Amino acid sequence: MTPEEVELLSQLTIVIPTCNRPLALERSIEYWRDTPVTVHILDGSEKPWFSDRLLMNTSKIYYHHLPPEERENWVENYGRRFLFAVSLVKTNFCASCADDDFFSLSGLVRALCVLSNNDADAAVGICSEYKRAEDNSLLWNMRYTGWREGVESRSQSVSSRLLDQTTVFFLYYAVMKSEVWRKVIYEVFRFSYSHDYFHEHLHGVISIAYSRVSVDKYVLWVKQAWQLNPNIVGQATRRREADWYRDKDNREEMKKFESHLIAGIESALKSNSEQASAKYLAREYIKNMRSLTETSAFRKLKSRSLRSIVLIFSFIPQQIRLRVNKLLPRRLREITGSLSGIPDDHLTKNNYFKLDELISHLENTSYLFSKTDFQRIESVLLMPREELRLSANI
Repeated sequence: MTPEEVELLSQLTIVIPTCNRPLALERSIEYWRDTPVTVHILDGSEKPWFSDRLLMNTSKIYYHHLPPEERENWVENYGRRFLFAVSLVKTNFCASCADDDFFSLSGLVRALCVLSNNDADAAVGICSEYKRAEDNSLLWNMRYTGWREGVESRSQSVSSRLLDQTTVFFLYYAVMKSEVWRKVIYEVFRFSYSHDYFHEHLHGVISIAYSRVSVDKYVLWVKQAWQLNPNIVGQATRRREADWYRDKDNREEMKKFESHLIAGIESALKSNSEQASAKYLAREYIKNMRSLTETSAFRKLKSRSLRSIVLIFSFIPQQIRLRVNKLLPRRLREITGSLSGIPDDHLTKNNYFKLDELISHLENTSYLFSKTDFQRIESVLLMPREELRLSANI
């Protein structure tokens, strides 16, 4: 890294929430320990895996054990850990990262350049995903390659950003200016909900309310493929948000959610000295939120209908389908893309590759990436545990 890149990264804090995942945490520590980034680990495990302090033989990685308090559920504990982190962040920029996820260093540098130039308040890039094969090797694909800035993503107006329906991105793992990150975290985690995804929805809306957003077609976020694990609290009983939202038993909690959302937007409007109706903006955002409008039954019907349509037109040559697909509205392109021959679509969905294959495919696309970053992340994930420089007290 150049001295300028080291200086930029030294202005970044990574906050890592974790709970009962010491093996993943060991690899996360291994990845970050040789970087100039400050790291704060927020562990909600019953048992501490390390001592509360600067971790041994590291210069900027701090461990904080915050187990559940009496009668505190895991969602409440998760929120309390994040609120605790608000006072820890002393650098100019901040990002949250799961214990089994990573950020590419080159992607971080690009994001930090955008933020330090005040071109935006939050920056995201596209994502690559990994999973372990049966022989313990790694397989890779691409996710969220369709993310892009909306027409108003960098607008100075809170209202314009919230009403912009051309945006396609997710800010939970965005790199942010720390002053914005603190405000967002404080607003989002003031209350807890029985459905954990509602914090993500609050985060998405309130982040947009507080920040101008930059989207880079560069691989920044590297995540583990999500798999249902009934041993993890919350996953096995998770309902689709739209079904939960319509359940009469949750009506009071939904009123609380809407009030919470309105208060968060109102706070952002005041910070921006902007006159607008927070209630109107919140309700418009909820109305346009597909995860709250598309029930499980509707999605199943849509899926069956689309499969039927695809079969009907499957006799049409792929090149013709590709040309037609380019003329369709965005949402229809997203639905039909994999069946219309979009050149890079084979990188997404459920197609996984060895890393060398993925990189070979990426070289023929418009997406930007660092081969070195990919290789470094894979080497940490494949490193034998006895070679890791710090082990949890399991």
